[in-house]
Amino acid sequence: IAARLLRGAGSPTARLYLVRTLLGRLRVGASEATVLAALGRARLALELRLPIGDAPEPRAAREAELRVRTAFRRLPNLPLLCDALLADGLESLDERTQPRHAVPVQPMLHSAVASVDEALVRLKGAAARSEFKYDGERVQLHVRRRRADGADAHAGV
Repeated sequence: IAARLLRGAGSPTARLYLVRTLLGRLRVGASEATVLAALGRARLALELRLPIGDAPEPRAAREAELRVRTAFRRLPNLPLLCDALLADGLESLDERTQPRHAVPVQPMLHSAVASVDEALVRLKGAAARSEFKYDGERVQLHVRRRRADGADAHAGV
């Protein structure tokens, strides 16, 4: 199919855009960060019922952008993220964008602390899991198992 499309492209420029489109590297200036920021701001403006063209308060806009970026790191799938934003908005975004089977989460940066005590203070009593930091490659393995009753049991490893 791709070969037929390339042969049918009328000019070198058309072939270039076709190849970039197929490779997902169109380079139209809309980076992932730009798209996520725009989604956060747009949903916030919708929730605040702002007139078209009015911008939300900068602090609230940054918070909305952060929520959307964090949700996208857990569930890096734009259609699913947009569905969650349209369904319930920013408030329930954390609930609707939990990791799912066969959708890898994106790496997240850590926040450095000086001691275990400082880490516990930052957690504010929340449950957490930690691991040693190893340099090198990591793999996410998604396993689908059948339970004794025949239902699927998903496990991310």
